[in-house]
Amino acid sequence: MTVVHERLHSLDSLRAIMMLLGLVIHTAISYGQFDYGEAWPIKDVVSSGFSFDMIVFYIHTFRMPVFFVISGFFGAFIFFEKSPLAMLKNRMVRILLPFIVFMVLLWPIIVFVWVYCLSIMAGGTAPVTEAWNVMKNGTTYVPTNTVHLWFLYYLIFFSLLGWCLGFLQTQFALTANTVKIGLEWLLKNSLLRVLILTSLTFGILMLMKNPWPEKSGGFIPDFKPFLNYFVFYIFGWLLYGSKHLLQDFSKNCWPLFIAGTSVFLIRLFNYPSFSMAGNAAANAFIAWSLIFAFIGLFMRYLNHYSKSMRYISDASYWIFLVHLPLTALGAGLLMGVDLPAFVKFLIILITASLLCLFSYKYCVRNTFIGQFLNGKRHEE
Repeated sequence: MTVVHERLHSLDSLRAIMMLLGLVIHTAISYGQFDYGEAWPIKDVVSSGFSFDMIVFYIHTFRMPVFFVISGFFGAFIFFEKSPLAMLKNRMVRILLPFIVFMVLLWPIIVFVWVYCLSIMAGGTAPVTEAWNVMKNGTTYVPTNTVHLWFLYYLIFFSLLGWCLGFLQTQFALTANTVKIGLEWLLKNSLLRVLILTSLTFGILMLMKNPWPEKSGGFIPDFKPFLNYFVFYIFGWLLYGSKHLLQDFSKNCWPLFIAGTSVFLIRLFNYPSFSMAGNAAANAFIAWSLIFAFIGLFMRYLNHYSKSMRYISDASYWIFLVHLPLTALGAGLLMGVDLPAFVKFLIILITASLLCLFSYKYCVRNTFIGQFLNGKRHEE
């Protein structure tokens, strides 16, 4: 096995873990004390705690930036190692088609679960009946936003823009090589790369006058979060050209992890005293320090083929696609039950994880669904 393949295994594992953390976020969020508005209106007002907000906020600061960096890396891998046409075909089959299919299939299920849970929150005596009544309306089955599949939606556009960048790289090789040399110079210095990239993101956030723009889930992408996340995707795309330096990221991964986490905690417990610029700087530093920290950690500890990790990577796509109704429904079913919030959190997280894994093993992995999502059907 070559070094390149080993590195791809580690990054593939990292991408899978980032996707699976969505299950943790969507379990913890119902027990937080923060008001998430329409983004997540389900809340167990009896069982809650700020520690769950900490879980949500912490994962949120790095999860999508890491994911988009890895997505850009693999997009460039397909473009340059296979062909530009293969990259477009792969993104259509692996991203566009699953987005359309699961958007249509999951939307009515999510609406039913949402109405059911909100009815319980409001003290309704017949939440199932209320949910079914809503489902009688034909317009209910037409998606109005991208819910948790927004990242696939953004990734469709990012892939097209990445393809255009790849085309420009092939047409203007001298300029592309200059950019590569500059990037490699930056990547060789652990502290400098974090500071410069933090400054880049900080500058963008200040121009936007927003410390971290949030997506709305609408079918018309919001420009600010789109641009914010696109920067991470493009960095991942360019990083592929310097993939031989990935192993160097493992050298200072723990100090970067500690630094990023420390800044997160300082900002979290002193939030009122932070200005908009302070929050933007903190968010930018947390994102970039943890990007390099997690890439380095996975390069250090998972830089090899692992059968169990390969299985998790294969299952992660399915788990992320279908987990949200399960976590929301679990919060609704346990609402009013006299149990500590942490116990409810564990019950839902474990139950939803097992249901997703069992359904993947027995209904997806060896079927046409597994082939549809992962590009191949496993016969073991």
